[in-house]
Formats: sequence, structure tokens, C-alpha cells
Amino acid sequence: MAAFHQHLLVSAGTGVAYGTAIAHVGYVKAPEAALAAAVCTFGGILPDLDSDSSKPIRELFHLLGSVAAIVTLHRFHQHVSVSTEIALLLAVAAYLFTRYAVAQFFAWLTVHRGMFHSLPAAILAGELIFLLYDSAELPARWAVATAMSLGYLSHLVLDAVWDLRSVRTSKASRSGSPLKLFSSSPLANIFCWTCLLVAAYLVAVEQNWLAPVEPFSPRVLRALEIPGQPGTTQLH
Repeated sequence: MAAFHQHLLVSAGTGVAYGTAIAHVGYVKAPEAALAAAVCTFGGILPDLDSDSSKPIRELFHLLGSVAAIVTLHRFHQHVSVSTEIALLLAVAAYLFTRYAVAQFFAWLTVHRGMFHSLPAAILAGELIFLLYDSAELPARWAVATAMSLGYLSHLVLDAVWDLRSVRTSKASRSGSPLKLFSSSPLANIFCWTCLLVAAYLVAVEQNWLAPVEPFSPRVLRALEIPGQPGTTQLH
């Protein structure tokens, strides 16, 4: 298994190359390309959220807590009319919730190199970034979301390469390939795939690829009709 600093170096190099490429072809402007490079770098260390080493966990959840606070502050400032003091309190609450409650939940749910070292997790990470990054420029949103999945994937590929090297010394991981679709934990599989499908649906609705399913739309109400009730049609 590659070390933390090796993942960081590989994802940073991948991010710089990716950011330079999308800026060079004119897909996004330089600031968005720089953000994509930074997100790719972060994505390269994100799979270590399930690490059984305390230092990466602390550093990653400190960083995630800070990101959660910034996003919360931005969202409430942009979309909700609240005072500055309330927005700051909510940002602090978001940091504390992510740093401690979410960290404890991950520690309970995951094992090192389990489902969060998988291809579905890499896709899910990109989807979440697309939903959270509410830029007015659609290409920028796609560029940053892709950067997250690309950085995440660089971590998985590096671990897979490291496993191949470790086969000769019988030190390969017992958790299966990091480029897997499922882990040995049914609960982690259900959680990850459910999040993936829900996030994919939200992305599709936001992009108008799918119509939102409203709880009381005529289509849903017709599906819930009970035979024999007024207004229903019975088949004989």
C-alpha cells in the first residue's frame, strides 16, 4: 500500500496536469482550472478517510470540517436571509458536526480499504462535488467534479499498482482490489451504492435529464390508487 505522502504527490501531479490541460484548451478559465487542480489533489487523499491510522483521519476530517464550514457559510450567505452571526454559528456547527460526528460514523461504518476504496466511491465523490459547487458556469462545475473523481481514481490506481508489487513479498492487501465495485461488507455496499444512485438522480434532475418525481404528482397518485375506491378503474 502506498504511503500518504505518495498519494499526495501523485494526485497533486495529476491535478496540475489536468488543470493545465483544461485551461490550455479553453474549457475553463485559469481560476477554475486552479480550483480543479486543488480539488484533484484533495481527491487523491480522500479515500484514506477509512484509514486505520489516526494521523490521516485527523488531518482529513479537519480539512473536511473546514470545507463544510466554508460551504455552509457560502450557501446561507447566498441563498438564505440570516444575520452574519447566525451564519457564522451555523458554519461552526457544520465544522464540529463533520469533524466529530461524521468522523465517528465513518469509523463505525468502514474498514480500511473497504468500500470507500472502490470505483463507486470515486464516482460518488465527483457527484457530490458537482452538487455542492454551485458555480454559474456549467463547464466549471463539470471540470471540478471530474477533478475530484480523477484525484480519487489516482489513489485507487496507485494502490492497485502497489499491490502488484507486493504480491512477490506476500504483503498484498486482503481487502481485494481497490478498483472494485463491491466490498465484503453488505452494509457498506448498500450505503455506498444508495448514495451513488441518489446523487446520480439529483445530478440528472438538476441537468434536466430527468423530470423530478414529486410525491403528489398525478403519476404517483395513480400508481397508489386502491382498487374499488371512488375514481379508480377496476379490471375484470
